[in-house]
Amino acid sequence: MPFIDYVWHSIIAVFVFAHPMFQTSSFANIWGGGKPVDLGKTWKGKRILGDNKTWNGVIAGLIGGTFFGAVFSFFFADPFNLFYGNVFPCEYPMYIGFFFSIGTHLADFIGSFIKRRINIPPSRGLFPWDQMGYILTGFACSIGFMFPLREFFWYYFLFLLIATFFIHVLVSFIAYKLGLKTVWY
Repeated sequence: MPFIDYVWHSIIAVFVFAHPMFQTSSFANIWGGGKPVDLGKTWKGKRILGDNKTWNGVIAGLIGGTFFGAVFSFFFADPFNLFYGNVFPCEYPMYIGFFFSIGTHLADFIGSFIKRRINIPPSRGLFPWDQMGYILTGFACSIGFMFPLREFFWYYFLFLLIATFFIHVLVSFIAYKLGLKTVWY
């Protein structure tokens, strides 16, 4: 395989592999609202998570991430190999999207908890956690279900971590310019 094809193949594989994490956040933001996860409770005089972390968002995020994980498992992993063959750094079981989604929500909760402690208002960023935290926790929550990890797994992980940071900043900047976000990051 020529080098440029290998690079393109790898980029597609990395973003498809992590797509359930991206969709978890999207589904949570679009269909969130309702009762807060922390039920309005405080810790040391400050909200635990805040009003923006809701049960509707958690459920919608789990459904979205799980759905996309199942779809990509079908199209990109053994035994179907409908597109690029088995291009992932490990097996991609149908349920991995669920664990990616749990990790994504965990990152969101950690970020919100920290922001409440250091008085960062809701919808403001915790740089660079908001850009990369969900990749770290998504992998942490799902690594036990990835079999067998190939030697180039860490290449995928590092590439995804770095690329996601820059893509997140770019998309956030565009949303800021369009008036959809209050901060550029």
